[in-house]
Amino acid sequence: MTTRQPVLILTYVYPPDSEIGAWRAYRFSKYLSRLGHPVQVLSSTTGTKPEEQGNIFRIPGKIPGDPRKLAIYTDLALRLMIFYDAGIVWVPGATRYAARWMKETPQPVVISTSPPIHTHLAAWWLKKRYGVRWIADFRDPMRDNLRRKVSRSRHFDPFFERRIIGGADVVIANTDPVLALWKERYPEFAHKIRVLPNGFDPEDFQTIPALPPRNGKLITHVGSVYAGRDPMYMLRAVHRLIGKGRLAPDQLRIAFYGDMPPSILSEEIFQRLMETGCVSHDPPQPDKQKSEQIMRDSDVLLMLDFMDRSRLQVPAKVYFYVRTGRAVIACTRLESPTEHILEKSGIPYVCLHPEDSEEQLDMGVLKAASFPSGYHEPSSWFLDTYDASLQAIPLSKWIEETADR
Repeated sequence: MTTRQPVLILTYVYPPDSEIGAWRAYRFSKYLSRLGHPVQVLSSTTGTKPEEQGNIFRIPGKIPGDPRKLAIYTDLALRLMIFYDAGIVWVPGATRYAARWMKETPQPVVISTSPPIHTHLAAWWLKKRYGVRWIADFRDPMRDNLRRKVSRSRHFDPFFERRIIGGADVVIANTDPVLALWKERYPEFAHKIRVLPNGFDPEDFQTIPALPPRNGKLITHVGSVYAGRDPMYMLRAVHRLIGKGRLAPDQLRIAFYGDMPPSILSEEIFQRLMETGCVSHDPPQPDKQKSEQIMRDSDVLLMLDFMDRSRLQVPAKVYFYVRTGRAVIACTRLESPTEHILEKSGIPYVCLHPEDSEEQLDMGVLKAASFPSGYHEPSSWFLDTYDASLQAIPLSKWIEETADR
């Protein structure tokens, strides 16, 4: 295979880190390597010393030691004043390592992926200092992102977003709505803004087992419930249907795996449904392998979408859900990007919107309860669009084009 342009990936999280964003960088590394790109990954570690394993080098993301040391207070002060994301103390070590590595691998193309934004700041410094080509990948937008809850973000995000987009050679959004927003917001940079959605690793789906026998339908949600995601309007519909005798408690079981906010756990309806056995909650967050097994053993998968009215983002797990071939019930906004994907996915699905009437919500739950169990083949459109091995092809092309400038 012909050796192509070397790549340095800056990512604060990387497997075996549990954050779902870590797997996007992993897929980049895996499939760019197979296309002939020498890839070096620079990530973080929770340990106190740098770690090296193959092509992965990890820099400590926190300052260890006595909290009375000045460095600890410097870290805290930086985060409180400006650098409100995790990882600011990772940047100096990351850039020093990158500088040493580039002596043996001159002029790689740097891909930085966020959040946190400090991966982009490290890449920005490398570009300014060494003139490397730089691709900035955003797994989430910064400005006007309602999930960025630190109040300082309202002031600093517009500043950093513009400078990162202006400074990078290529900028990647992960949804079409973000692409359109940025092209309108930054028309002078529109020529270098691209879209590369999240996706799935095809090697995770070489075999999909048959469902185990059971009475009734099992609906599962795997992962923490956070950032305004709301299962309660669906659960209220389930409670109404049981109360009206239109749904038997043993006809539907809804299992939550992962943390849930106290505001939901304390809801009277949530507690009543747990008492009937219709709802269960297992707080420990399962690892990737166990999560995937839970999803494959389910009749229907529950998607709790972002409830932002901006409709910019898509939960990363939607791609795994669809590729698993199980039916999906999604709590999402009307005409959200998630709904548009499900419409073309080829699998049975129903979307429940907070704007729906009680009757519409009830009918949606009954529809989900009637979905045929088993495997449903996703559409060719879905497979061609979100397969990570195919997505690496345009990314490789952008890398080569960027290097030739």
